[in-house]
Amino acid sequence: MLRSCACLYLLTVVAASCPLHAVFDDKSALEAQRIAALVKKLGSKQFIERDAAERDLTAAGEAALEALRGAAAGPDLEVTRRAHRIIQAIDKAPCCHVRMFDNPRPSNMYRLKRARFEVPVRGTKDPMSWPTKVAVTPDGRQLLSAAPDGLRLWDIATGKLNLVFAEHDWVPAEWSLAMSRDGSRALTGLQFGAVQLWELKSGKLLQGFYGHEGAVSGVAMFPDGRRVISAGLDKTIRIWDVETRQEVRRFAAGAGVHALALSPDAKLFAACLSGDGKQPGVVKVWEVERGAEHLTLPGQDVTFRSIAFSADGKSLLSTGSDEAVRLWKLTTGKEQLRFKAHEGGVAWAGFTPDGRRIVTAGSDLNPVVRVWDAITGKQVRCSQRCFTGIASVAVLADGRHAVTAERDGTLQLWGWK
Repeated sequence: MLRSCACLYLLTVVAASCPLHAVFDDKSALEAQRIAALVKKLGSKQFIERDAAERDLTAAGEAALEALRGAAAGPDLEVTRRAHRIIQAIDKAPCCHVRMFDNPRPSNMYRLKRARFEVPVRGTKDPMSWPTKVAVTPDGRQLLSAAPDGLRLWDIATGKLNLVFAEHDWVPAEWSLAMSRDGSRALTGLQFGAVQLWELKSGKLLQGFYGHEGAVSGVAMFPDGRRVISAGLDKTIRIWDVETRQEVRRFAAGAGVHALALSPDAKLFAACLSGDGKQPGVVKVWEVERGAEHLTLPGQDVTFRSIAFSADGKSLLSTGSDEAVRLWKLTTGKEQLRFKAHEGGVAWAGFTPDGRRIVTAGSDLNPVVRVWDAITGKQVRCSQRCFTGIASVAVLADGRHAVTAERDGTLQLWGWK
């Protein structure tokens, strides 16, 4: 009995000397420190750390809101982007804690198969993950695919998925896509008017350029990496300074732009302009520094779909709804070469890096890839029929391989001699 009283007395003394609110204060301080450390990790160079920090902060709920609001106003765009997304998730959450489930991203969602036009490997059945655009790094080692739910970086030799980033949870995104000359960064344009610059190694958002009113249909990066160019359905083409994020020049296109190309020396850029129902679309070429219109290529009752400059910058390739590929001489604006490429229309066309071959992709009615001699216009290779329509094509630096993104989610690597 005496021992029990002594224990009770001792507990009373300890409680008096260590108030309950002090214990809670210590816990609050530790939680604040943990949240501050997690917010800092939102800007980590490691994608895994950023993703884990975002999940933990979302689970922390209202306790993290104050720190997140401060981070959302900071200079780091990656931290700002993720902080806004977490705040939205917390605001929409019910009062009780609800577990956050990650969207599964299996590493074999798409598979690349090195083949000489062999039977392809089927892709994912999830439409949100079907790629709409593809681009390859200049060294030909990595493939970047853009799907409505984000960007994915692949190893071309193995088909391994290395990184998933730029997830757009709030709205499915349609992309325009370009790669920097050194392969370290990617530029994307989105349907809600944003142009964003990403670091490929970490998947981190580096810069954002905002001003287009509507979808951004084409983007390109200048060779020195200091400027980027974008075009949109708002009938404007804009050049941006990467360091300041400011628009430095704007061109009035006069019509919605459906495709954009920058010449290899960055002295010219070309754009496919939409028709108005009475007049066909045209291709216009501008001089970058002077801002003057260089020439206009006639539509000839054709709706243009894609354009590409030759490696020497002296010719421009265009495709349209009339099933033909045209090659134009930029000094005169005259047609050098024309050949029928695909029944039902040409979805995409581009040069191999050496300029000796032209690679084309057929529309949904004729989804095959063909390779042509750039001088004679004669076909030299043709793939087997793809499963579905082809959304995008990227030619590798070796000039003997191309990747296709198909409308059922399949990515294929094709090869020719």
